[in-house]
Amino acid sequence: MREGYAWIVTEGLSSLLEPMEPEVINSMQGVLGVRPRVPNTTRVEDFRKRWNSSTEVTLFGLWAYDTVWALAMAVEKAGLTNSTSQKKNDTNNSTGILDFADVRISETGPRLLNEILATKFRGLSENFSLVNGTLEPSKLEIFNVREQKEYIIGYWPKEENFLDAKLKLQDPKWPGNAKEKPTKLRIGIPVRQNINEFSKVENFSFDIFEEVVKNLTFPLFYEFLPFGGTYDELLMQIQNKEFDAIVGDITIVANRSNDIDFTLPFFESSVAMVVLTKHDERNDVHFHKTSKLEALAYN
Repeated sequence: MREGYAWIVTEGLSSLLEPMEPEVINSMQGVLGVRPRVPNTTRVEDFRKRWNSSTEVTLFGLWAYDTVWALAMAVEKAGLTNSTSQKKNDTNNSTGILDFADVRISETGPRLLNEILATKFRGLSENFSLVNGTLEPSKLEIFNVREQKEYIIGYWPKEENFLDAKLKLQDPKWPGNAKEKPTKLRIGIPVRQNINEFSKVENFSFDIFEEVVKNLTFPLFYEFLPFGGTYDELLMQIQNKEFDAIVGDITIVANRSNDIDFTLPFFESSVAMVVLTKHDERNDVHFHKTSKLEALAYN
């Protein structure tokens, strides 16, 4: 969280942190966030006043409230005054233990499900509508954390691709109270000693990184910097702040993990090692499997 870097939190985290506690927001100065927009209507304000609890009403709370209403409306539309059910099977369970295979099935369940999926109304969280069984907000708000507060700097219609949408965004303040956009990520690439041209570097980890970047829904600005030393020397460049991250076939070992953070491993070799054991005479040979875990290293 310093000048030259940018942090973006997605709607899952930003909705969970809303409203943010003072100690949380102090550590998030310069963060950009995206979350569903909930208009501050008279209905929402009235609901917050009537909310008899020490906890604040979050977006998830408003969604839960609207969901209960949707269920009640669906029950009325389906005309479910008396719900009948039938057993999945007729086997007797004399053990007294709940057998999920013996749980009854509602005969009116399919009708109720169809009514729930078709329910549309204007709730506290704006328009309630299920798309493929999921509640989809109609608009997202983009906020920037600065001066101990959240500032809405623009809105993003959910149906438009972010890169294609003509968004009128205010200029954000970046970490370190900087006005300039963060620079490119400096990503180190291991280069074998007998290869001088970076364009000739070909490795599996590099291809994985390129494919991941292609699938991002936002631009990632970075530059590759070849490095011809050992892997330990390469990792030291992160500690020395010469590189922001490293892409390569880097083995995750304990001493490296003390100083460098790694992504989850995406490759494991099938190398095995056979060693003698002395503690158990009944088993003269024991197999120890070793793994070469390749991942991206970053700090």
